[in-house]
Amino acid sequence: MRRRATATVELAVTLPALILLVFGAIEIANFIFLKQAATLAAYETARAATSRGASAAYATSKGQQALASRNVSQAQVDLSPQVTALTPSGTELTATVTVPSSSNTFGFAWFTGGYNVVASVKMIRF
Repeated sequence: MRRRATATVELAVTLPALILLVFGAIEIANFIFLKQAATLAAYETARAATSRGASAAYATSKGQQALASRNVSQAQVDLSPQVTALTPSGTELTATVTVPSSSNTFGFAWFTGGYNVVASVKMIRF
């Protein structure tokens, strides 16, 4: 009977810490996934913007497609400077993707809520 009470107390003490550890690991893994998705979307945006004749709308849509394929919502894709079909070769372009982690979480946003995941990629236009 005494051993059963000890096990119950041990479970009551360690279970909250174990639950916090498991949910924290899930949230951190999701945060890493968002960082990778943002980096990929920034790369796709910059790659599309550096091609000949590409416009900012085309490049931004490529970044949004990369995010949509990974079910990332409410992301913002920016390209600077603004690209048109007449943007000269040799222009350095910067694609920046900002993803709010609070709207892309699986559950509790205790660890990553309120943070924005930001990724930037620089490329030179052909």
